[in-house]
Amino acid sequence: CNHLTAFGGHFDLIPNDLSITDVDEFFSLNENPVVVILIGVILLVYTGLMVICYKADLKDGRKRGFINLKDNRPTDKHKYEITVETGYRQGSGTTAKISFILHGEEGMSETRELISDDDHILFEQNSRDVFIMSLPDSLGRLWKVQLWHNNHGTSPSWYLSRVIIKDLCNGKMSYFLCEKWFAVEEDDGKVEREIMVLDSNLGFSRVNSYDN
Repeated sequence: CNHLTAFGGHFDLIPNDLSITDVDEFFSLNENPVVVILIGVILLVYTGLMVICYKADLKDGRKRGFINLKDNRPTDKHKYEITVETGYRQGSGTTAKISFILHGEEGMSETRELISDDDHILFEQNSRDVFIMSLPDSLGRLWKVQLWHNNHGTSPSWYLSRVIIKDLCNGKMSYFLCEKWFAVEEDDGKVEREIMVLDSNLGFSRVNSYDN
């Protein structure tokens, strides 16, 4: 035999029919209960996270505003921005009323209360509350702040991280680092403290904090 015969082949692939009923059965509780339950749990968790994020956004939006102290007087000429940062420890937030006295080289303020005139929730765990305080005149260089609370409410214990005060007339910043409890059942049991200003020449590595 001195020649070759070529052979060729041709195959047709016949696709299977797609049945919509097969997909319906896949998501059927009777046919695949685990899959249906898993999808339901995922949707439930997703919805819950969306609700939590929405509430957190609302709370954060309220927190971004300034709170004018209720006893500010229209005739006051000097204004301070007071930022109070509550710590992140468990139970750091407080339901008690916070009061303070600010000391400067040219005088001291009267006793003032850090309260809101609406339903604004203050001093929650790991939060930052910003207040505007007005005074008739400047206190000069700030050197001490006294803070205390009335130990009232369902959860009066408070862990203060720091207080930052900005003189809105000259822009000078004063830092008062605390990192202590104001609580009868924590640390030394005190609910009143005197916090000295942080010397800008020392940096944040050293905190001058003295208690009554």
